[in-house]
Amino acid sequence: MNRVIVWGTGHDYQTIYNLLKFEELKGNIEIIAIADSNRRQREIDNYLVISPQEISRYNYDFIIISSSRYFAEIVRQAETLGINRDSLIPGYVFKIPCFDFKAYASLKRNPVSTISDDCWGGNVYHYLGLRFDSPFVNCYIHNDDFVKMIEDLFYYIDQPLKME
Repeated sequence: MNRVIVWGTGHDYQTIYNLLKFEELKGNIEIIAIADSNRRQREIDNYLVISPQEISRYNYDFIIISSSRYFAEIVRQAETLGINRDSLIPGYVFKIPCFDFKAYASLKRNPVSTISDDCWGGNVYHYLGLRFDSPFVNCYIHNDDFVKMIEDLFYYIDQPLKME
């Protein structure tokens, strides 16, 4: 079971609340607290509300940032608090059809490298809020060259990079 802190209690939290509860019921997550900068309550939906500065006191696996609007601002604040960026998850991923947090957490812990002839791989990483772990991000490879490369991938990956 993944221990998570949910950061944010605004509108986006309300829209993913049932999705979070579903993952909790499946045994994929345990919500241990909710962090909020404008803490007015000590408890929301039977979860303890803490300030972001208190996060370091808790043992968690991931932090789910529920706010889309303030996502970048919250990431910056998390980094200033010494929180590892790899532990941050955008809340919108819970809205992906057939989303399964257990599988998603596995991808976060064991990143995959996408090999694609165009921006498709980068788009997937971006949409899932994953670190871009591919030598082919923002690259376009002509179809014939891509097939040639895939046929002997390790040979081409081991070649020195040349800009022509």
